[in-house]
Amino acid sequence: LNMPFELGIDLGAKMFHPNKKYRTKKFLILEGEKFSVQKALSDLSFADCKNHGNRAEQLVTNVRNWFVETGVVDVPPPSKVWDDYNVFYAQLCLRKMKEGFKKKDIDQLPIPEFLRFIEEVI
Repeated sequence: LNMPFELGIDLGAKMFHPNKKYRTKKFLILEGEKFSVQKALSDLSFADCKNHGNRAEQLVTNVRNWFVETGVVDVPPPSKVWDDYNVFYAQLCLRKMKEGFKKKDIDQLPIPEFLRFIEEVI
């Protein structure tokens, strides 16, 4: 229930914070199953939640399109973002397997280790 709580804090800041910069906050609410968010957050009838059907590629499309909808320009097409991610992940797996990691180890990399790899690639 952390995410509904955190969303509530963000919505409260958007509606009531004295600093006007908080009132322009934008939200992307993602759900694996259509209308599943309403089970936990029945008061979200005003929100247009994006359903990704528990498919990673659709999740990437939803996030990419949300950036465009909120005014970010020069965002590559979803298929390019997805392809680039898969190339990146393959590089990560190859490197880590050479270091003796197994697939399950790679899938559970601590965030700082994952971020170090991103910095090396970039």
